[in-house]
Amino acid sequence: MMFQNWNFLIAEMWVLLALAALVGLIAGAFIFGRKKSTEASFSLDQSLAAAKNELMGLRKQLDATQAQLFAQEGELNDLRAIATAAGVGVPMAGAGAGEETLAEMPEDMPEEYSQLILQRDERIALLEADLEDLRAELETDASKIEERFEEMLAEANARDEEIERLTEALAAYEAATGTDDMPQQANG
Repeated sequence: MMFQNWNFLIAEMWVLLALAALVGLIAGAFIFGRKKSTEASFSLDQSLAAAKNELMGLRKQLDATQAQLFAQEGELNDLRAIATAAGVGVPMAGAGAGEETLAEMPEDMPEEYSQLILQRDERIALLEADLEDLRAELETDASKIEERFEEMLAEANARDEEIERLTEALAAYEAATGTDDMPQQANG
């Protein structure tokens, strides 16, 4: 008689053990899932910091190139001023070196001066071409850098939103299960 209703007691113990195991699995998934998202967030933070450093380096390079560009423009303006002061026409950008200025040169000008003017005109044409190339390169690099930086910011924002959603879900779970009084991990 004593062991008659023990089947119910044994079945109840197995059901409670299964429920405890299920709660443990769910809690473990939340805890370890959050650890992975924190690690992913840390990795994203590192890649974002590296991208910011790269952006700063490229901006410094852009500033240096712009300074070089302004120096070349200054040199070009100085050469134009010298040519104007000498009474020699200055070729327009893209014109053949010295083609227009030779027509305006006095006929009695010594050959070495005309050669110097031709060399100067060739140098001006080369500087103008370099200037245009640098401008085009700078514009391309700057737009690529800005596009990549915007992409990385969007990725970081999406990950932050996912972390916030998971944090809220964990808080809701802890409140529902009564485990919210457990010590919290430091948010990274």
